[in-house]
Amino acid sequence: MEKTYPLVYINILNYNGKNDTEEGLDSLKNLDYDNFKILIIDNGSNDGSVEYLRERFPEAEFIENDENFGFAKGNNIGIKYALERQANYILILNNDTVVSPALLKDLLDVATKDTEIGIIGPKILYYHQKDKIWFAGGRILSLLGNSWHIGNRKKDLGRYEGIVDEDYQTGCALMIKREVIEKIGMFDPAYFAYFEDADLCLRARAQGYRVVCVRGAKIWHKISKSIGGGLSPDKAYLKAKSGVRFFRRYSLKIWYYTTIPICVLCYITVRSIYERLRGKPGIFKAYIKGLLQGIRG
Repeated sequence: MEKTYPLVYINILNYNGKNDTEEGLDSLKNLDYDNFKILIIDNGSNDGSVEYLRERFPEAEFIENDENFGFAKGNNIGIKYALERQANYILILNNDTVVSPALLKDLLDVATKDTEIGIIGPKILYYHQKDKIWFAGGRILSLLGNSWHIGNRKKDLGRYEGIVDEDYQTGCALMIKREVIEKIGMFDPAYFAYFEDADLCLRARAQGYRVVCVRGAKIWHKISKSIGGGLSPDKAYLKAKSGVRFFRRYSLKIWYYTTIPICVLCYITVRSIYERLRGKPGIFKAYIKGLLQGIRG
């Protein structure tokens, strides 16, 4: 009897990034998997992205949002579309990524063998330093109001391998099973960007699902291209604002009102000084603005 492969929708959110999206879509043509569809959700681009990408990739499906809804809400529109078309799995994939041909097989070989796995993703390496790790698993420490990437900036020399349970899988490349979405819902749209992935994963784990990183599966990421690359004031603002919301929800009150503010302010001060010395002004002001907006809800 011929094996039936799950239908995977690869959902890519695009915002004024047609050239990066084009390169990522070109890499998807080499996927060694037969049952997948590509959905491009355009978040109100004004750079001619939709027209350009439609011409280059007629096999892709498109959703055109009339404004930039952010990461969470924009992706939710695509998730709903994919579910309506009977997707078994949905892979949320950043537009500024390039994937390995075996990506879907590597992920599904693991996901389909364990019914407890609800969310799964690959190891992610830097696009411009292809042997250096950006993400090999996600950890959250509520006591300090902090989350981080395992293996970040380490050389990919065999130390970070295997299949590991994690606190969260980054939304840069996150594959979720249909039944998980039906049970816990989609991304919380209150997060415009950042921490919506961690929130989703913690909700899945609370329902008994495993969240795992398959380090043998790989993609390469250009890092925050939609907001200027690296740590920009926009990124600092959004991370601070979303971080307040996230840790308010998931931390003990004693941590949220005592330990977390001290640790966060120390981090913000040190990071802002570091970025200022690198010629990036405005980071501290953006962090503080984000914190205040987050506190005010």
